[in-house]
Amino acid sequence: MKLKRMFALLLLAMGLIVANAAEATGAAGPTGKKRPTGYKGLKGDKGATGATGQTGATGRTGTAGPKGGAKGDKGDAGLRGATGVSAPVHEIGEQYQGGIVFWVDADGQHGLIAAKVDQGTATWNNSNDPIGLYTHSIVGTPGLGGINGGFINTTSIIVQQNTFNLINHPDPTVARIAVSSAAQLTADYTECPPNTISSCYDDWYLPSVIELEFLLNQKDVVGNFVGNYYWSSNESEYSDGMDAIALCFNTIGCPNGDTQIDPFGSHLQAYKHQVYSVRAIRPF
Repeated sequence: MKLKRMFALLLLAMGLIVANAAEATGAAGPTGKKRPTGYKGLKGDKGATGATGQTGATGRTGTAGPKGGAKGDKGDAGLRGATGVSAPVHEIGEQYQGGIVFWVDADGQHGLIAAKVDQGTATWNNSNDPIGLYTHSIVGTPGLGGINGGFINTTSIIVQQNTFNLINHPDPTVARIAVSSAAQLTADYTECPPNTISSCYDDWYLPSVIELEFLLNQKDVVGNFVGNYYWSSNESEYSDGMDAIALCFNTIGCPNGDTQIDPFGSHLQAYKHQVYSVRAIRPF
């Protein structure tokens, strides 16, 4: 028992000594010897890519390269094309396209052709009309007419005659009157030169006053005018549809009859029911 108390006191004394020793820091001990550097550690992971830097300034333009080769020699001139064929120049009196040329324009490329013979005789209006409607009807072809005007006049005359025919004979069971006139004779005419069946000409018409004058001036060149008066396709502008204009091709054989001298001098103002000669013409 005595021994235990002594041991306890000893422990207490040692605790006080330790406590007192902790309260005061002792003097620093001497620096220890330097030890060798430790081994290098392992390489760390690769870091993230940094941001893209600014674009650098544009560099100077390089020196121009050497100039290309010299200009090539001029090529040879191409071959000359063939000479074109000149258009034919037509003359008065020439036999051409089914008739005889009696008028040409300034360059000789275009003109008028007359049939070689008359197409017969006829009244200006429809001579087969028993009622006489055509005698006092105005077709609408007054005045002097002009070059190629006869074609339009001829068409107008025929259209009017056929229209009147239909109006006055509407019953198809009744035979209509046959249309017969100077204009119809020319429109029905066809000329086929020998050995040229495929080149027949059927575009003939009754000439206008001007065209008929040109034909009169060349009557000796064209020839075969057996009649005295020849119809034009023009009505007279000095009557109410009763008269048309005709020209005399034979001054010795032209009687005055029931015709009157037109104010234009050589033009005869004749009743449409008069029977006169017909000569067809066509253009080229």
